[in-house]
Amino acid sequence: MRDADARVDDLKGKEKALRAFGRGFEDGDAQGDGAFGGELYGVAEEVAEGADIPITQLVANTTSVKVRKVGKGLQFTDESILSGYGDPLGEGIKQISLAIASKMDNDVLAVLNAITGTMLYTAAARATADDISDALVKLGEDIDGPKVYLCSPATYGVLRKTDGWIPNTEIGANLILRGSVGMIHGCQVSVSNKLTDSSYIVSPGALALCMKRETIIETDRDIINKSTVLTADKHYVAYLYDSSKAIKIKETVSTGG
Repeated sequence: MRDADARVDDLKGKEKALRAFGRGFEDGDAQGDGAFGGELYGVAEEVAEGADIPITQLVANTTSVKVRKVGKGLQFTDESILSGYGDPLGEGIKQISLAIASKMDNDVLAVLNAITGTMLYTAAARATADDISDALVKLGEDIDGPKVYLCSPATYGVLRKTDGWIPNTEIGANLILRGSVGMIHGCQVSVSNKLTDSSYIVSPGALALCMKRETIIETDRDIINKSTVLTADKHYVAYLYDSSKAIKIKETVSTGG
């Protein structure tokens, strides 16, 4: 089994990458249900000499999202601690941290998986470099600039065989995001084992990650049965802040492919 520290670091790296491509909301921006969004419509108009400048009212679009509390707990008897090799309590802390990070990872992917309509692109098979190029057109004039492409290991295997693939060793150290394995068509590629038949292009500002409270790990003793309880919880919400900056690529794959 892969070392828990490395798995936690991987998930935290993906979380930081997605935060970098989302809008950060600090504590107090959402209370239970959060409201996000705002838009100013229209462009400037030509004004004749002496005429009044047209006044347009700012229109705010709001969407309510519920802040989640997720948690995980473990219980260790004194016998299991004393007979265990190494540091069972320390390993338990790593495992529940991994469980919290993995849940947040799942929620972010669920937000992206819900993308429909004009920002949904369907590939005839596994997504190729050409599919990514065609899907990027959906970003319109915002096609340039930094982007993350989240994909499955199988799709990654297809992409790195193409002529346009740039391995992470050839990306400038000041440009590469943690967890990136390479670049294709200006998108830094990040691989997730949780993805099978979908992949996603995410631009800056697409996601909102509101952290009401970071992970808190607590311990307590049960003196009746002589055991130690570990619990961890985190309060947050993942939200698609700007639907025009994220693309879902639905891949057509056969069973087992």
